[in-house]
Amino acid sequence: MLSVAFLSDLLLEKHIKKMNNYLNIFLAKLINNILLKLIIFLCATFIILAVISTHNSFIYSFLSHFCHQNIDRSFCFHSCSLGICSRCFGIYLGMFLYGIYLLKYKKIVISIFFLSIFASILSIFLKYFNLDTDNFSRFFLGILNGVLLIIILYKIEEFYTIIFQKILITIERVS
Repeated sequence: MLSVAFLSDLLLEKHIKKMNNYLNIFLAKLINNILLKLIIFLCATFIILAVISTHNSFIYSFLSHFCHQNIDRSFCFHSCSLGICSRCFGIYLGMFLYGIYLLKYKKIVISIFFLSIFASILSIFLKYFNLDTDNFSRFFLGILNGVLLIIILYKIEEFYTIIFQKILITIERVS
């Protein structure tokens, strides 16, 4: 006959494993939520710095680490070009706007996802065939590329949650 102490230890161990599983899933979601907010913050910072860089040479040279800054491919305001090109500006803007959308609604719009994949493929073909586009086309394709990037980063959270669950199941089977 099983003792009461043995049964309570068994139940306690089972609950501890279950709580550990929930804790790991919570941590994965928390880290992703923090990362998503950090990415949104960085994108907003780059957008603001790009606009400010038209009047500040230090910020303009700082942004050269993140973009080629080709004047022909950048938007100009008051005869000064932005600190990042039109495509990079679009990428940061797309990541920022769709990142805020994902924080609020936590849902990916499938039509926008496929449109952004199409835009990325179109960008590759245009580059491959040396077809030059204007700044507004680069900006629009950049927005869609940024949307695709933030969707991929957002979906990584689900991937990590699945990995955590599989690791925990494997550990429980071994022990």
